[in-house]
Amino acid sequence: MYKAVVTSFAILVLSALACGGTSSVPSSPIVSHYAANSRLLRAIDTNDMAALRLAIRDGASPDTITEFGEPAVAFAAEHGRLTICQALINDGANIDAGDSQRRTALMAAGESGDPDMISMLLLHKAKPNLESDTHQTALILAARAGCLGGVRSLVYAGADLNGEDDNGNTALIYAAQSLAWQTSLANFAFLVDHASTNHENAKGQTALMFAAASGSPDGVKLLLERAAKPSTRDKLGRTALYYGAQATESSIADTAPLGSARAATSNFEKREYELNSVLAALATKTTDGVVALLLAAAAGNVGAVNGLITEGLPVNEGATPALLRTIDHPMMPPSALGSEWPDGMTPLMVAAATGHVDVMRALFAARANAAARDAKGRTAIMYAARYGRAAAVQALVQHGVDVDAADNDGRRALMHVASLGWAGMAYRGWVHSENGNTPSPDVAVIAFLLKAGADPPAKDLAGKTALDLAKDSQNTMAVMALKLGGVNR
Repeated sequence: MYKAVVTSFAILVLSALACGGTSSVPSSPIVSHYAANSRLLRAIDTNDMAALRLAIRDGASPDTITEFGEPAVAFAAEHGRLTICQALINDGANIDAGDSQRRTALMAAGESGDPDMISMLLLHKAKPNLESDTHQTALILAARAGCLGGVRSLVYAGADLNGEDDNGNTALIYAAQSLAWQTSLANFAFLVDHASTNHENAKGQTALMFAAASGSPDGVKLLLERAAKPSTRDKLGRTALYYGAQATESSIADTAPLGSARAATSNFEKREYELNSVLAALATKTTDGVVALLLAAAAGNVGAVNGLITEGLPVNEGATPALLRTIDHPMMPPSALGSEWPDGMTPLMVAAATGHVDVMRALFAARANAAARDAKGRTAIMYAARYGRAAAVQALVQHGVDVDAADNDGRRALMHVASLGWAGMAYRGWVHSENGNTPSPDVAVIAFLLKAGADPPAKDLAGKTALDLAKDSQNTMAVMALKLGGVNR
């Protein structure tokens, strides 16, 4: 948009100078041609065929370029000027001329999602397999724009279906990404029928992973029917199931182009329940079912949790959460919370640690065991307290958990919030409060635990009480909350 406005402004200035204005430049053939070229660009910008004809009659070159180095024919294609673009080609414009990034008219038409422009350019023998500086082709750009007509025309004209850009992404992978905001599956289905479904990009990601991450049940099912491999792992060891389990309304909206976020969110809301059945189908095809449930719990994806539970995945089975340590989640930086997590964590522990109360309720309904322990002997309430998740602690207390259960180090929930808590995470840079004046959640956590009967004088195996640990960790909010609760030792 900015590029188009600047281009229009420059055309107006050049046209004014060429028409006399305040310019003292004497008339000459060079100036006349310069003026004619400026008028030609303005004619394209305003879609004025008559003005274009006059500019060419006065010496304008069909190969004129804009101040951004974009050939006139590509400028016309980018703005959907079909008849003008055809006129330029008929007058001798180089149909395959590229700009400073080697982007041609055909690529511009693909990126704009203009099937008529693509067809016209191909009829005039535009080369379908030329690449930009980043090795993107017209087919890749058309697929990303969801332009089914353009994709078909390009394929029938000999476009390389499996061509890769600098990141190893193909047209099919980009089409899978676009499922987050595209409502039609036709473009994607056409590519699935003709392209390599199991191609991996530079990160080891496949179309199936992107379809799952886009929240598209139909896209996932279509790929599975065409022999896409659900067990393939990317270079971080993640499967399509991992990507689908983390698909949330906000994550899908974040992938949409500018202006499409609202549509992406709306589409996801409509497909959420269907997506859960797809996740379940993926889970039955891999050995990652338990990990998927952990991932869905960590991402707060209640629908996915319910879908996986319905499929029969065990809610009380612990797992090695190695993949969880790579999650890019605002409340769970990979180098922070995840690095602390031991083997044997259950979905309820993960939900408690990340504060997703809705997920916890879904797990309670499925008879999740709130007293289950991981390899460190920790329970869900210990994790909720440790990370300052006040609402999660409250939910667990209401569920009747033992607030004074001790882990392998003899530490209880009250000791965990005292030794780390939200304040400790904020100090380490693991979390950031949106409002610096907001009271620490640790105060509420401690209040809930004390009210539920937590024993303040209890000591861990090192002989430390909760107050001792709060002082040692310089958690002033915890110290204050404990003293306000009558704890003095």
